[in-house]
Amino acid sequence: MIMHHRLLAALQSIAQVSLVAALRDDRLGFPDPKDLRVFIPDLHLISAQRLATGGFHFSTNYEPLLVALLGMLKGLKLAAAADERVLVTQLGDILDLWREVPHINPQEEVAAHIANDHAELMNALRDPDLNATLFLGNHDYELYHWASYAGCVRKMFIPENDPQVLVLHGDVFDWIEQTPDAVQNFLVYYFAPGTQPTNYMLGQMHQFVSRTSPNPESTTSIQCATPARLNGLQPAGGAIPAQFNLQRAGDPAADVKFLDIAYEAVGKSGNAYGPPVKTVIIGHTHAARIAVREQDGGLFTLIDCGAWIENCSVDGATNPMPSAQIGVLCGNEARIYQLAPRPAAARRRKTSGRATRHPSARRRTIRRRARKAG
Repeated sequence: MIMHHRLLAALQSIAQVSLVAALRDDRLGFPDPKDLRVFIPDLHLISAQRLATGGFHFSTNYEPLLVALLGMLKGLKLAAAADERVLVTQLGDILDLWREVPHINPQEEVAAHIANDHAELMNALRDPDLNATLFLGNHDYELYHWASYAGCVRKMFIPENDPQVLVLHGDVFDWIEQTPDAVQNFLVYYFAPGTQPTNYMLGQMHQFVSRTSPNPESTTSIQCATPARLNGLQPAGGAIPAQFNLQRAGDPAADVKFLDIAYEAVGKSGNAYGPPVKTVIIGHTHAARIAVREQDGGLFTLIDCGAWIENCSVDGATNPMPSAQIGVLCGNEARIYQLAPRPAAARRRKTSGRATRHPSARRRTIRRRARKAG
């Protein structure tokens, strides 16, 4: 898979990269090997002032690495051949309006106040050369009030000509699980190709979420009370296995949250409007995983791309690590990577093939040579 290899090499040039999960299967519903999709999950940005005064345990992880990632993806997109496609999608909860203010007033510049404190990241994310698709999550779907965020979406079907992959933030599955009767009116907007929720429907969603969310401000955490569990990691080098760390329906030890709900919702509402959806890609839960369900010889897959906030913990490891994950789909192969900044030693500049020394070291060398010469 040439585009997978190219992306992985580019990732390794800016970060330490570990493989969280992988699945290569012709039933994923996205066969084009020249169409690369990269999914960046929840960021939950808040203003510096609110971070200082809110008593929050978590803020966005590795913001400089995020900026570098977006710049690298832009370069990859610009360098793509004429018959290749690179599309970057941010899955929602970019700005955490819930943690920023208790109530949204569309006349106030709440979104701008947060964005201004993360100007470099927001500029990179909204760079026209990157042309990323931005989603509305449950923590920031009220961005639809502001014209500058009018292009944000709540769902995306891919490929466009024969959609078998559905991309969502993922919070709709919470609603279906908690109050199935109350969300029936919304299902057509989420599972019918070619439609997006109107501002009126988004307003209805706001009222619904306000009633069903017990603590939307979440002062001590976002969603995960404990670090998200990862079965294991492996360095993302060499051959990537066809299956790695899959969570399977029916396995009591598997993390299959939303798997059955997504399967049933797609089956009830989506198939009436087009081909059966085979794969659903989400953020929202902050738990990076690929969960699969075999059904009548077919495969249904839920790809949860993780988050860039809170921590994750690998089975058997003693210390959690900051979550920093991305999902990737290309040529019927899905991967989730965990990123981390490269060690400082790996970033040292080199001059003429030799490591550049600190100026004081050069001065000591000059003095030693002068004494020998004397």
